[in-house]
This record gives sequence, structure tokens and C-alpha cells, in this order.
Amino acid sequence: MLETNSAIPNLNKKLLLTPERAEIIKRHMERGSTPLILGAKLGVLWSVVMGETEGQRELCVMGPVFTQPVTPRMAEKLIESYHLSFTNKRGLIECMSVIPVISTMNFFQFTVLLHRYMTGETVSVSDFVYNMPQEQKWEYEDRQAHSPLINEHELLDRVQNGNLDYRGALTAAGTGSLGIRAGIDPIRQAKYSVVAFITLCARAAIEGGLSSDVAYTLSDTYTETVDACQSISEIAAVSHTMYEDYIRRVHRVKTAAGISRPIQACRDYIEAHVAGSVTVEELAERSGYTPYYLTRLFKAETGYSVKEYILRTKVREAKKLLVNTDLTVLEISERLGFSTQSYFSHQFERAEGLTPTKFRQKNQKVN
Repeated sequence: MLETNSAIPNLNKKLLLTPERAEIIKRHMERGSTPLILGAKLGVLWSVVMGETEGQRELCVMGPVFTQPVTPRMAEKLIESYHLSFTNKRGLIECMSVIPVISTMNFFQFTVLLHRYMTGETVSVSDFVYNMPQEQKWEYEDRQAHSPLINEHELLDRVQNGNLDYRGALTAAGTGSLGIRAGIDPIRQAKYSVVAFITLCARAAIEGGLSSDVAYTLSDTYTETVDACQSISEIAAVSHTMYEDYIRRVHRVKTAAGISRPIQACRDYIEAHVAGSVTVEELAERSGYTPYYLTRLFKAETGYSVKEYILRTKVREAKKLLVNTDLTVLEISERLGFSTQSYFSHQFERAEGLTPTKFRQKNQKVN
């Protein structure tokens, strides 16, 4: 450690520079140069970014930070498991008292910016390498506080539980500050924040029962959509749609009475590949059934044939795109894998009773 701006000189020595973490950092340096996120059971995070100056590799470590509020009593409880001497416990509690608190989204965003500064390269949150301990469970002592971190916790809790009563949490999160803002282009800044939020929602959905295949496919799709946005309002619309999408998918998984696991897996796969051309043979191979048996079972459990369910899924996605984006009807048709715009319009009108253009005019949001 060449230098640190820590108010307590021993802070990094006590919390970061353990032999185990030093070895983790060394191994990571040998494998690549993407940011490394380190965690400890105390609930703190660091990001390790590598750069090169005049042919010599160098490290910059940002942290430690808390991503959730920690009271002194909570800190003492966490430290108890370390079996330290009284003097060392007191020193560690003193260190923890000066560690800043920042939302996970902003911490990831700052890591992206630090990597850009150190290397000149742009990375996304999905590029990070993580070395985390077993997840630390937190008990908030002040549930009345609406800090950004508690808002974030509330939002992700609703995803994990498939809780359709999420609008209040969204409103609270929208009124809270997300911390210190770096002096960069606001659209790029918003993209970084939403991409980080997408990653967190995907993980929460997996914990809630959504298959990882579906969760990560959705994450990639929404990340690409955010990257193509040209305004703050577009980014916000994608973020809201993504959040609602994850919640409703988890809700369906948790409430799918009478739906067997193989058929639910087929439904998840169809919805995750809504832009593609999913076949009965493909689903049968994934489920382990013959195509004939799968089609009969799918119809019996869902009330729809596989073809009908695929079409319903595409129309449902088209409705979201018509309301929340400025994509043309032709662009939506192509994005969802329809052979022609006229076929898309015919199927949409057959399902909704309105053409795509009239549906958009009727449901267009007023900015």
C-alpha cells in the first residue's frame, strides 16, 4: 500500500490487507484487468481496479464502503464472530464508524468510472469479477428511515417475493437521493445506474425462483435496450418496464398453481426468447418429453397450445414496446420475429381488437 486517504491509517490493514485477500488480488491480476469486487462478512465492499503506467502495472483500491446502514450495535454484533481481543474489537469498531455508506448502484457506477480513468476502457457491471463471502443478512433497526439504501432494499425485496404491491416503493425510491454524483454526462450516468439496477433485479429474481437462464437473458436484453436509449425519459421507461417485468415473472412462478416444473420452464424459455423463433421440438428437448406429449401436457396445464402461448407472449411484449418506446410498428414487428409487418398487425388486432397504431394512440403516455 503506497498511500491512502483513510482517516485511520490502519483501516486498510485491519479490513483489507489480509493474506487471503492479498492472494485473491494477486491471482486476479494474473488473469486479467477487469474490476474486482471484494466483500467481507462485516458487510463492506472494495473495488480493485488495475491500470498501467509506463509499462508498470498498478492497483487502485476504492473502499471500504457499506452498502447498507450499520449502527454501532449492529457493528458490535457483527464483530463478535471474529473472536478478537478487546483492544482489537474496539479498534475495528472505530474503523467501521468512519466507513462511508453508499448505494450498491452508485458504488458500481463509481467503479466503472475509476476503471475508465485508470485504463481508458469502458466496462459494464456484468464484466466485474466478484469475490464475496456468504451473504450477510441485515436487520434494519429503523424501518421508518427512507434512505436510498433502504429504498433499494425495499425494491429488491419486492422482486424476490414477486410482490405486485410495488408502486409505493418505486415512489419512495424516486424521491430519494442516490448519493454523490460524478461530473459526467447525465444520460451516461443514468445508464450506469440502471444497468447496475438491472443486475441486482436479476439476482433478486433468481433468489425468488425465476430460472437463471431467463433472468440473465432478460438482463442482457434490457441492458442492450438501455444502451440504445437517447434520453433520460427513455432510460426511466426501460427501468420501470424491467422492474415490473421481473416482479410479474417471479409472481407467476410463485402462484402458478397446477403448472408443473417442466411446463413452467417451457413458459420461462418462451418469454426469455420472445424475439426468437421457439419450436415445439426445442422445448421438448429441454423438457425431456416427446413433442407429442409436451403439446398435450402444455395445453392441459396452461389452456393454450404452444403456438398460441408464443403468440400471446409476443403480443404482450409488443404492447409494452408500443407504450414505452418510440419504435415504429415495423421495428417492433422485426424485433419480435414476425415475418412481416402486416402479419404482426393482423395477429395483434386479432388479440387486442385494435391495430398496433390505434393501441399506441389510445395508451400513449403523456410526458
